[in-house]
Amino acid sequence: MSFINPSFKSKLNQTTNTPIKENVRKPEKAPRKKRSDAKFDIKIYVSEDEKKAARLFANRARLPITPYCSELVKKALSRSETYPESEHQTSGKPIEIKLDQAFNTILMDYCIEWDCSKRKAAQRIFKYALKRERGLTL
Repeated sequence: MSFINPSFKSKLNQTTNTPIKENVRKPEKAPRKKRSDAKFDIKIYVSEDEKKAARLFANRARLPITPYCSELVKKALSRSETYPESEHQTSGKPIEIKLDQAFNTILMDYCIEWDCSKRKAAQRIFKYALKRERGLTL
């Protein structure tokens, strides 16, 4: 049987090597650029009374808690002191600390020295700095 309309003919006999084109309308996305002054976020967990003390000191300094805690850790990192070992908490009240490249490098040096994670080192330094800020005996 012969078809009059050519579109009904079998396409088995016709083989074409036309390349399949991908979506031509959307250009390929370039990867996002990273800021040169990007900060490194670290979330640490503290007890309830440590969080209350941090909020109290932040309120007295008229700062939100994250910038205050970040400044507290930066001050502690700028002094070269020995930080006593503290118990690492994996649950409790979270506090976020944002460090720039220079302070992150110093924190990483402590991580290597103490053979611990970045979060554990930041928590150890923060607890020491908060005790010092409170005026408690170290």
